[in-house]
Amino acid sequence: MIPTIYEHPFDLEQYRQIIVSRFSNAYIADSIERIAMDSISKFPQFILPTVRFNLERGYSPNAAVTLISHWYCFLALLIEGRFSFNYKDPYLNVAKGWMEKNDPVKAFLADPDIWQGLNQRFPLFGEQLEQQIQTTLDAYQERYP
Repeated sequence: MIPTIYEHPFDLEQYRQIIVSRFSNAYIADSIERIAMDSISKFPQFILPTVRFNLERGYSPNAAVTLISHWYCFLALLIEGRFSFNYKDPYLNVAKGWMEKNDPVKAFLADPDIWQGLNQRFPLFGEQLEQQIQTTLDAYQERYP
């Protein structure tokens, strides 16, 4: 996250240390399943603002591109049944709709509810993300045949 925050009112390294300390606390019980659930509805609220913030300032959100490509691949592989995960999302049918298209990646990138016009405003971002998703999917082919 630090690479995407350019103008900040606090010490980012100190903030990172606090976060690392909190995540290393063994008494905080949480599960990956709970954190991951509802990711489709969370995307526009939690990920898109960071991407938009960076693009509007002329920065390439490279870390976000990597994150989004892995998230897309997670959903694609889950829907294809290539691994098991206790994932709950009332909007999973949205991702299933992308996967049913001739070009699922383009369907994802064209989804107006997910992107809210951002890919039309910044087409190079969409192209970069499309390439990264394909690269990431290719990398997962060996791991999840």
